[in-house]
Amino acid sequence: MTPISAQISLNGSRLVRFLSDMNVSDVKVSHQYFAERLGDVIDINESIRLSSAHSSLSTTRFNPREVVTEQVIEEFFQLRTAIVQSIVNSLSPDTAVSRIKLPAVSGPEQAYEPYLRFYQAHQRDIDFKVQGYRSTLRTTVAGRSEKLAQLAALDLALENTLLDHNRKLFVVVPRLLGKRYEYLWQQHEKTLATQKHDDDDGQSSSRNTLWLDTFYADIQGLLLAELDVRLQPVLGLIEALNEEVDKNQ
Repeated sequence: MTPISAQISLNGSRLVRFLSDMNVSDVKVSHQYFAERLGDVIDINESIRLSSAHSSLSTTRFNPREVVTEQVIEEFFQLRTAIVQSIVNSLSPDTAVSRIKLPAVSGPEQAYEPYLRFYQAHQRDIDFKVQGYRSTLRTTVAGRSEKLAQLAALDLALENTLLDHNRKLFVVVPRLLGKRYEYLWQQHEKTLATQKHDDDDGQSSSRNTLWLDTFYADIQGLLLAELDVRLQPVLGLIEALNEEVDKNQ
């Protein structure tokens, strides 16, 4: 097992489990469901393009270049650490500076829309950084061997085919998060009703913010789970590179 696979699982079910645990979807989600739906995601024109790309792999040009696997792995962890830190910092505005700002609580009935925009801003940031690194990684991996050059070409074709579909699927995540927000807010209102006549030296005021703390934790958990899903193709390329290096040692 490589250092990558030892620290980050290639299993994308973390996002599925998180959404299931939040109980915000009326649809039973499973790995089998996603596998069955994959055929519906790729239409006939896209299937033809993928088939054409696969058929042309034998003509892929291989331009040898020096590839240092340790550097590749280090760059991957630098990318992931930077994105994780950005997510954490944005949810800790009192202790860190972040480009993506957590919405200020404007009143007891704050709408979900500011949090929707906050989550979407992180999605765009993650997508931009991961796709940029994936493109660079393909070039690096393709310089190791003819086999990996073909893999990089196939990865590019697959990325182009599924890009729009993936973005449409990820759009659903913050919408489901909105359901979680509504649930927590309703539970908060019930708590307020029971504390209406409670005057225990300000302790009730402290408890009244717990629902929002829980929601912030949900945002962070979802973003981190989504990041791992988006990084899976990247990890696949790195794993293939590691296997090629190990095989030739």
